Amino acid sequence: MVLYPLAPSYFGVEHVAILEHVNFSTALSIPGLAQQPALVDVSLLPDPTTGGWRVRSDFGFLGALDDEESAEYPALNRLRTAAMNAATHATVEIVDGEVEVAVALGLDPWMIPANNQPTGTALLSGGQGALVRVTEGELTAHQLREMGTEQLFVTLALLDDTVLATHDNLVLGPCGELSDTPALATAFAAASQSGASLAARAYAAAGRIAVDLPLAPEDAAAPAQSAELFAPVVPPLPLDPNNPAIPPALDPDADWEFTTPADPLASPLPTGSRTFTSPKDTF
Repeated sequence: MVLYPLAPSYFGVEHVAILEHVNFSTALSIPGLAQQPALVDVSLLPDPTTGGWRVRSDFGFLGALDDEESAEYPALNRLRTAAMNAATHATVEIVDGEVEVAVALGLDPWMIPANNQPTGTALLSGGQGALVRVTEGELTAHQLREMGTEQLFVTLALLDDTVLATHDNLVLGPCGELSDTPALATAFAAASQSGASLAARAYAAAGRIAVDLPLAPEDAAAPAQSAELFAPVVPPLPLDPNNPAIPPALDPDADWEFTTPADPLASPLPTGSRTFTSPKDTF
């Protein structure tokens, strides 16, 4: 099956699922586990017997998420339908004499992007958030509100020293200055040499959008390496054409129709006898 890499963190913060069902023989076979925690790459395989997911590593199956645990991550069903396996990492450690396996799954609304990685782009790794100044972009308040809580891929473009977050031909807004982000400057230079554009994961919530950008190297004198700057390419998923990542803007010239219950507006019909009075001076 095709592996679909999940975001390892959001702006440097991990959100993990602690496995209730652990395969202790596999976990204890990891070299050096008795001395320190182990970070291992894992993939999630659908378990047809439980409706959940089995967590596989290079050392074997570490455990599983049962159907109740998997119900907290309904977004994973998109991968199940597309015959893809989620790829992420897990931390295995011994805590108070017990083996603990923490799988970096993230938060369900932000787990699977609402669009696909643009073709011909190199995907940046994340680590620090940069808020998009949407008031300086082309999105309307209606579009921001209708986006809700979601992850989406954006393409980064340069306007002089300003880094712009874009989606298709829409400018979402500036998200920083290149001179203030040396890691991003290195990424732009590397991408230009290969003829690729830069893509990044962005997260929307409560009418705001933030882009997840690479961390600056710990040693300011040492330039960031490509392995630290870029993440694996994310394969395309089938998308719902009726649910785009960014909803269309409202057409101010469109015809509108509004329906409301009549009860609060209608007056009661008159009842009882009425006196008819002829108009004066009619004849």
